[in-house]
Amino acid sequence: MMIFGGGQIMVVLNTLRNLVLIPVYLKYIDQSTLGAWMAFVGANSFLGLSDFGLNSLMTQKIAFLFGKSDYKSIKQVAYSGFFSVLAISAVILFLAQFFIGYLPHWLVVYGVDTYRMEPAFRLAALETFVVVLTNGMAGVLMGLQRPMVHITGMIAAQIITISMIISLLQFDYGILSIPLGAIVGTFVWFIGNAVGLQRVAAETFPKSVSGLDVHVTKDLLRNSYLIFITKLCNLISNKSYSLVVALILAPSMVVIIEINRKAALLAQDITNRISGSVMPGLAHVWGREGRDKFIDISRVLLRITTYLAIWGASAFLLFNQGFIKLWVGNEYFAGFILTSLISGYTLVALINAAAYTISFAQGNVRAITSAAVVESVLQILLSIGLGFLWGLNGIAAAWLAASAVGLLVQASSIRGIGRIIAFKNIEAITALQYLISASAPGAVTLLLTHWIKPDNWISFFGLAAVYCLTAIIIIVLRFKELRRPLIDAIQNTRSVLFY
Repeated sequence: MMIFGGGQIMVVLNTLRNLVLIPVYLKYIDQSTLGAWMAFVGANSFLGLSDFGLNSLMTQKIAFLFGKSDYKSIKQVAYSGFFSVLAISAVILFLAQFFIGYLPHWLVVYGVDTYRMEPAFRLAALETFVVVLTNGMAGVLMGLQRPMVHITGMIAAQIITISMIISLLQFDYGILSIPLGAIVGTFVWFIGNAVGLQRVAAETFPKSVSGLDVHVTKDLLRNSYLIFITKLCNLISNKSYSLVVALILAPSMVVIIEINRKAALLAQDITNRISGSVMPGLAHVWGREGRDKFIDISRVLLRITTYLAIWGASAFLLFNQGFIKLWVGNEYFAGFILTSLISGYTLVALINAAAYTISFAQGNVRAITSAAVVESVLQILLSIGLGFLWGLNGIAAAWLAASAVGLLVQASSIRGIGRIIAFKNIEAITALQYLISASAPGAVTLLLTHWIKPDNWISFFGLAAVYCLTAIIIIVLRFKELRRPLIDAIQNTRSVLFY
């Protein structure tokens, strides 16, 4: 549960980082330059895959071997895995440096900070390389059930990064402030993990055993490719749009769409924690207690996620314009159509995440990979086509359509999906009552906006509090039978997988 708590703290810090830094960026950095930077960040995220899925695989294998007290194999997996990550990511970083010099021209960057873009891109790529290595050490620490060093370093890195970026912006470092601040925080995290891992290794690893092993390395590489493909496709879905927007519209439009979807991303992040927490317990039920109980719990998970998705999407639809107006200014609000499309995408994406959890708990790794491939390819193709035709609205429409197709493919891979979603007549009536109840927070809040306008932070948070309070009352009155199974599943969980 320590991992879960650390994850929640990171959600808070990431939220604060975005809320605090974006207005600061807009004050100190030209919008076109900032848009090009955001587009590059999307492309740079692919360098984070240079571990080839090995970091996640190391965590799983070391945790399994640790349970068997097989310290010889643990050392071989840790050394072989980490040095494989080091070699692969170093080669990819070296190759990436050749292309980075062309990016400012490809992204058509103009502005006062143009001459700083190339060194900023190179620093960001280096920082990503250090993050990959740090996560490699974290994989070993987490597998050995020693998460404290990693979590503490991760939190400290965020705090240092935020402080450094704000300070450097005030000293007129411009766009360079962002990668410089990030790399300082990341190096602190790297050093903390290295020191912690060295101490754990001295206590755990047998000195008489050689760490590097060719056969172990081959086995790790052979089994990591599906994880790599799945992560690659998910990253394409989540990050490629910024590059598409910059290339077919304008770099400044990346800033607009990022601002308009920020609150939706927060809602997705919070809601997806439920699926992430339930997954290990759900997998245990699938393996030990049979299909019937698995289907019962999956049905509960899917219903709860659907209700939360409705509330999150509705809240985004109601509050997004007021939030953007108070946060950075109404000129950055891109219209109700874009907000509606992002709201619909958020609803489908959250249900899709629950379907992913159920399918993954059953061990359908190949099916999950197939769904990820279909969704990412479709999203790119639709983003390009609809982006040319409909601008930012077309990009959001592509997200919605691709996610809906991904959900259908994902759901089709779940064994027993018919029983999970099937309704008898009386259940259908109950479900309809629940859906009507789920719309109550939005209806109450919308009614209040006739008298209370969210034109300042006090009235905005007041309306948001009414929305949340109405949702809580509905949970207490209507969803009593749904709370207990979810709580039981979370309590049975011994570790949390973040992805």
